[in-house]
Parts: sequence; structure tokens; C-alpha cells
Amino acid sequence: MSEELMDTTDQREANEIKNQAHGSRKVILKSWGFWVILTIIFLVLAGVIYSKLIQHQLSPAKESAGLDGQTTRSFSKSELDAANAALAKGVKFEDPQNDFYIIPKDVIEGDGRPNNNKPYPLGYTDMKSFTVAADESYLYFKHELWDKFPRSLPQYGDDSIWITGPAVDQMFFYKDGQADLAQIISELGYTTGRPTADNKVSPLKKPELRNSIMMSPTGLDSTGDNIVKNHTRSGMIAGGVGTDYVLSAVPLNIFGLKLGDEIIFSVGDETGSAIYHHESVDLLLEEGNNKNGDKIRYKLGSATYERMSLSDFEKMPDMIEIDKRIRNNSKAN
Repeated sequence: MSEELMDTTDQREANEIKNQAHGSRKVILKSWGFWVILTIIFLVLAGVIYSKLIQHQLSPAKESAGLDGQTTRSFSKSELDAANAALAKGVKFEDPQNDFYIIPKDVIEGDGRPNNNKPYPLGYTDMKSFTVAADESYLYFKHELWDKFPRSLPQYGDDSIWITGPAVDQMFFYKDGQADLAQIISELGYTTGRPTADNKVSPLKKPELRNSIMMSPTGLDSTGDNIVKNHTRSGMIAGGVGTDYVLSAVPLNIFGLKLGDEIIFSVGDETGSAIYHHESVDLLLEEGNNKNGDKIRYKLGSATYERMSLSDFEKMPDMIEIDKRIRNNSKAN
């Protein structure tokens, strides 16, 4: 074979080897790129799933939404400005410190747990003031306490506070000409649910501040609690952990109310613990041995109110009918 032919053959073989190597590198690069992309997709999906799991752990599923699926949301800056503007024109009440209501020892709660006849000296369970106001869209309630709410599950001795919060109780109003009642609780939950039979609780990683609005009571269940037609967590809320107040805004339209309409209600703060059904109860306008306190008669949007005794409230014809309906459908012993 001639040298020229050998040189040509050697060159061709060298080129083939070079092309094969280049092709191998392309295959390797393509394969490497595929696995990189697959790994990135996996990590993204894992992050999304983990995030969803954490969100689920932070909020108790049974407590986060009302029967209508609504949840409480935070105020926007403009909504908070509107709330504060309305509250500046509302009615404010002051409440003394350490004036807890003591529930009589012979009262037996439906869940069988005792009440505390020596409430713990916890400022965030003790009302300092209450302000009510309204504008064209919302009913506002601001509750101020004597101390800031803890950021994690509160402990007192061997006991734990699982839930606390002020409430507007027995709010009497007319909707479409019919008398009705509502309870509006601005509650702060520290656990995933109620205490167990052996007084154990499971703390949330992040306490949950929410509205709990119950309307149209129809009877009493076996524990003595109201059976209601409607329960919602709609509206807005602010304050809670790290602050000494709770501010709630509740849409007027869920009650069928408008500015100028009248409501009658009482105000109280109740706290539940792992040991006690009522760890403490504090009442606004407390009068004698009366768990509900006196009533406030308030015209929406006004800066004045009338004080009404519980006995006069219970004598109202429409209240007599509501009370009769509730008691006739009682499952409590």
C-alpha cells in the first residue's frame, strides 16, 4: 500500500474516532441535562408539597372556616383606616381591672369540666375597654385588654390556656322584620382543638385569631350550648398575639342591618383552659350576680347608647318568643 493511501486511511480513521468521541460527549451532555431538569422539577414539586403540609399544620381545619366556608381575613391599610375613623366616632366603655365574674360552684357545665372560682391574674383575659361603631358596610368592635396576648401556648402553673377572647353576646336585632339573636366572638385559639378528657392539649405552631359569628339559635344541644342555623367566620380582624387588643369588623349585610338600625347586646370575655371549662369570665357593665352583664342599646352609626337591665331585656315580647323556641328544642338535661 502506498504511503499516500495509508496517510488517507489513517486520517479517515482518526476523524471517525473524533466524531464518535464528539457524539459520545453530546449524548452524555444530553443525558446530564435531562437529569438536571428532572431534579429541578422534583425539588420544586417537593417544595410546593412541603409548603402545603406546613400550611395545613398551622391552621386547624375544623376551626378555620365557618359552616358557610368563610374565613376571617386581615384588614388592608385603607380598611383599617376606615375602621379607626368609625371607632373615633363610636361609643367607648371602660372596665375595671381584676373584676372577674365568679361562676357559682353549683353550676355544672355540659362537658363535665369545672369552672375556676379563682381566676388566674392574666391581663390578656381581663377587659380594659370596649368600643362599638359602624359605617355603611361594617359593624366594628374593639376590645382592649390589660396585657398583651402571648405569642405561644400560655401556661399558668400546671394549666394551659387553649382559647381566649372577648365576645358580643345575645345581640338582638331584626332581619327582614323578624327578631333574631347573634353571638360575635373575637377569639384567639392556641391549640388544634378542645382539651382531651385527661386535660391534654395540642398547641398550634402559630395561634389563630378569627371571628366566630353564630346566628339564629334554634335550641340547646346535650351540653347546653346553642344549636344555631348559621355560623360564619366572615369579616376582618386585627390585633391578637403581641398586642393588647382585638379589633373585629363584621359585614352588616349578614345581619340585614344598615346605619340607623338598632341592636341590643352585652359584652364579655371568656377563657378556656385545659383544666377548666371557664378559666375566667369578665363582664362589661356587670350588675350583681349576672353572668351576661347589663345590655347596651345602640343605634348603628351614633355616638350614644342606652343601658338596659337583663331583666328588662328578657321581658321584651320578641325575646320571650325566642327563648321559648330555644327551650322547647333543648336536648340538654
